[in-house]
Amino acid sequence: RLQFGVWGPCFYHAQDRTPTCPTTGPAYSVHLHDESHTVNISASWTRGLAIHPIAASVTLIGLLLSLSSHVTVTIISSIVSFMGAIIVLSAFACDTALYACVFRRINKLDSSNASIIPGTGYWLIFISGFLLFFAGITGLSNYKKRSSDRKARINETSYPLTLRNSQTTLV
Repeated sequence: RLQFGVWGPCFYHAQDRTPTCPTTGPAYSVHLHDESHTVNISASWTRGLAIHPIAASVTLIGLLLSLSSHVTVTIISSIVSFMGAIIVLSAFACDTALYACVFRRINKLDSSNASIIPGTGYWLIFISGFLLFFAGITGLSNYKKRSSDRKARINETSYPLTLRNSQTTLV
């Protein structure tokens, strides 16, 4: 079993399922082979996995900004959430491209037990992109609600002003 990670692949041994994870860095090559074929997944395909920590950082910044009750910070939080959604969905696109590449190349192997399935992280990043998008929409709608509530409060608390020297009433 093989898992593609951000910083390197992990090979799981079939007998005891212990992982061997060489530390290679954000762009690494993987060579798979059977009796008759050799498959190479080059570093250009795994380089896109480095966007995941960036997406997580932007998401964390958006979360921390959303804890503020200040109106300007709420708007910035929504913008950061939208940026996070774009970055997360581009990370999902990189994952999908890597999946398609590995799927195509692993089918060249003659081994009958070679298969590829996306893991739970693949689907979690897909769902988190949409959740970040909805978080941005929620933040903006909350800002709009606060703005309309503030205008309503200003109109409710305004009283007529009467000047002493004249009979004119200002509203």
